[in-house]
Amino acid sequence: MQTPNVDRAPGLSVRLKLTLSYAGFLMLAGALLLAVVWVFLLRYVPDRVVLAYTVDTVWRNRSEFLVGREEVHAFLVRKWERELDYALRKELWAFAGDRIAVRFQYECHDASGQWWRSYGNELWEFTDQGLMRRREASINDLAIADSERRIHGPRPAEERGVPFPIR
Repeated sequence: MQTPNVDRAPGLSVRLKLTLSYAGFLMLAGALLLAVVWVFLLRYVPDRVVLAYTVDTVWRNRSEFLVGREEVHAFLVRKWERELDYALRKELWAFAGDRIAVRFQYECHDASGQWWRSYGNELWEFTDQGLMRRREASINDLAIADSERRIHGPRPAEERGVPFPIR
């Protein structure tokens, strides 16, 4: 059976135009939904993160000393407002009993666009319930050019378990 020829004006068919407009609508709606989720997470994540710490948790972060969830919450809000496009690599250094030691590097930029690589070590101590009771972090920052960045987003599968370079 042959399909009869249909005379129509040259160009995209109505069906294709509708499909493309629907795809554009979905992309726009998806982008808006992603933006809303991003704003929601940025605003409310500290409220959830602090629940991983004891009420009387004790922290040292660089030269700052914090006691309790409220101080940790305020610290995290300040940190996450300052350290933009943060990407982190951590490596387990040692663990015994209720203590863990890690080394890490992360990169982020500040509001002026300056990129930083931060090198550090953290010591963590946990309760029997798994809440963090104590955190001590020693961190050094190095200003880097955008071209010197090496940490981009989540760690790729092929890099997992592989020690990262000191420098």
